[in-house]
Amino acid sequence: MDDVTKDECREVLDNLERYLDGECPADLEAVVAEHLSDCPPCLHRSDFERALSSLIARHCRDTAPAGLLDRVLTTRRRSCEQVDVAAAKRL
Repeated sequence: MDDVTKDECREVLDNLERYLDGECPADLEAVVAEHLSDCPPCLHRSDFERALSSLIARHCRDTAPAGLLDRVLTTRRRSCEQVDVAAAKRL
């Protein structure tokens, strides 16, 4: 990692979902892509998120019960926070 800071990781992880969905402006997309090439923990997180999204897209085609999306997003957010803490400790 070339002088990657926790603040840079936080910015990238805060924008990771938008980046993976192709919803970032070009300048932010370039920043995220460059950071991922220099930061193995963030790249690992990106790979995980991409695989999870792909898995969900392949297997979840029915309409979800009311409230399920909120519960999944809350659980995912908590899990991601734990991964973020572990990645930050490695920096």
